[in-house]
Order: sequence, then C-alpha cells, then structure tokens
Amino acid sequence: MKKTIQITIVLLFSSLAIFGQTKETKQADIYFENLSFVKAALEYKKLAEKKPTAYILKKLGDCYYNNVQMEEAADAYARLFTAFVDFDDEDYAFKYAQSLRAIGNFEESKFWMKKFNTVKKEDVRGQNFTEAKAILAEIRDNKPDYRVENLEKINTKYSDFGVTEYKNTILFSSPRDLNRFVKRTHTRNNRNFLDIFQVNKDDIKLKGSKKLFLKN
Repeated sequence: MKKTIQITIVLLFSSLAIFGQTKETKQADIYFENLSFVKAALEYKKLAEKKPTAYILKKLGDCYYNNVQMEEAADAYARLFTAFVDFDDEDYAFKYAQSLRAIGNFEESKFWMKKFNTVKKEDVRGQNFTEAKAILAEIRDNKPDYRVENLEKINTKYSDFGVTEYKNTILFSSPRDLNRFVKRTHTRNNRNFLDIFQVNKDDIKLKGSKKLFLKN
C-alpha cells in the first residue's frame, strides 16, 4: 500500500510538470526544450494571439527572458498577470520584476520584487533587492571620477563583450557578421557564433583596426 501511494505521488508530480502542454503547443515546446528560443517564441506568439493560456504566456515570456529581450518579456509577463489575476507563482514575479527593471520601470519592478520577497523571504535575490541601501537617484547624482566613451570604430549592433588586455592589445568577443560563405548561427537566438577579435591599444579609435585574434 505504501509503495502504491509513493508511485501515485510520483505520477502526480510528473503530470504537474507537463500541465498546460497540448497538441497545439507541441511544436513550440520542442523548440523550447531544444533551446531554440527564437523559433519557440514565434510559435508561442501565434498561439497567444488565438488563445492566450497561462502556460503559453509563461513560455512566451521565458523565450524572451532567456534571450535577454526584456521589453518583450515584460509585455508577455504583464499579459500573464493581467489575464490571470489568480496566477500565483513567485518565480514569475521575480522574472517580471527583473524584466521591468531592465527596461527602466523601477517603481513597478520594486512592487513585484517585494511581492516575490514576501513569499520567499529566505531567497537572497529578494533580500539583496529589498535590503539594498543604495538609492537610484543618489547613484545618478554622484559625479564619477571616470568618463564613459563609446568606441564607435569597434562597437557594432551586435553584443561586443568580454574585454581582456593581452600584451599591447585588447581582446573582445563578438558575434558580428564576417561575410563568410558558410553562415553559422546559434539555434538559441539565430545569431552568429562568437569569434575573438584583437585591436592594438594605439589604434583603438581607428576604423578597420580590429582583426580576428586567430585566423582559424
């Protein structure tokens, strides 16, 4: 009898894990499970326009959230919490708060982060946010002892990051288009794979000064 109860509990949790999946979401779910978030988002978006269930809106928001498309993620989560007022999932309250914060909606973000912290008091993510002494206005008013400058000759519309000094050069990674004959894109975000670029410190403001760190 005890073994039967244990099996029943396992089956119950298994069904809860996939609750919300339907025949209509099957293709989108496959894309999502394979981390092909761009394709998954397109499918969930179509479904959300027809029948925006809580499951579909959650997945749609997660596609954008996982690809750091925070404005789109915030919109999807807003639809989720607006359409389903009884929806109660603290993890999504956290994601919504983070999305709002990323697009500069600090007051609304604070509301949802406090809601998350009320439910999960032991979670350090909520603690760090609610106990933070720094106020945005104070940070903004402080005069920094440095100047931020956009290196327009190096920066592109792509994600250029991971800056490292190497001898008298600067190394950084970027998924920029190299006009290769064979295009290689990641299924997660449909962007090019990363390459490492190198630029001499003395030429950092010169156009065309960047080159691949290794040709192969």
